[in-house]
Amino acid sequence: MQQEDRIGGTGAPAAAAPPYVDALFGDFANGRAGRFNHLGHWSDRDPDPVASGRAQAQLRMVEVLADLAGITDGDRILDVGSGFGGTLEALDQRFGDVVLVGLDLDARQLALCRTLAARPGNHLAWLQGDGCVLPVASGSIDRIVTIEAMWHFASRSAFLAEAARVLRPGGSLVAVDLLVRPGSAAAVGLPDDEAVANRLQGAFAPWPVPHLTVAELVQMGRDAGLACTEVVDATEATKPTYLDHGDAADRPGASQFSSSPAVELFVELHRRDLLSVLYLRFEPESAARR
Repeated sequence: MQQEDRIGGTGAPAAAAPPYVDALFGDFANGRAGRFNHLGHWSDRDPDPVASGRAQAQLRMVEVLADLAGITDGDRILDVGSGFGGTLEALDQRFGDVVLVGLDLDARQLALCRTLAARPGNHLAWLQGDGCVLPVASGSIDRIVTIEAMWHFASRSAFLAEAARVLRPGGSLVAVDLLVRPGSAAAVGLPDDEAVANRLQGAFAPWPVPHLTVAELVQMGRDAGLACTEVVDATEATKPTYLDHGDAADRPGASQFSSSPAVELFVELHRRDLLSVLYLRFEPESAARR
């Protein structure tokens, strides 16, 4: 029996990935980009972000989130929105006796992920599925990780409810979410929040609800039965990404993409603290009360 069958099956319908994935595919095929698709996390020890490198900063984000989640050897880990597989590849290198499950809607990315092999003692599986309807058995997962994917889901609330269903007692969900501050339109020269949202869709669709507050997100978790036990504002730590964000001449696909009005707006919002990058930890409420 295949690992995928034991975990919960496949068979979700294919769906289009956000437009920026196309540029990343081209760069990956040419050896100009790796398996990480997310922003980097720079620390105070990085005086020169360009010299330290985006790939190292992206790996550091995974490491920070692994610590926040409390991942240990022997865990069953689900990566929702697994992209090119970089997160699970990094976790495979760090932990032993783990079951690593990557979930994504995009069949192209999953095909790329299936070229990876786990270290001896670890188990790696890939599922095609929707973050709002996880194809995973209830109470079967110790840790859920979702890095810069939750904002693309049709419903954060539905995802959080599914996370609460599949987590084991004592489990945790860690998420990187991107929130645009409500009322930020005037600061970037646009008439209203709807205009901001519409422009962002040009490169980042689907992004159903860009404008959201932390309090609203925490309440979504509570309504789903998850307590938000930690919020880390990583906005400042991720800003150096734009000093080494892959739009140099050696990455023509990313260069063309990065010049789009949607990306330019995204970067401006981030630099001006109108877009927040948050690391969040959720736990089943029953466990959080202990």
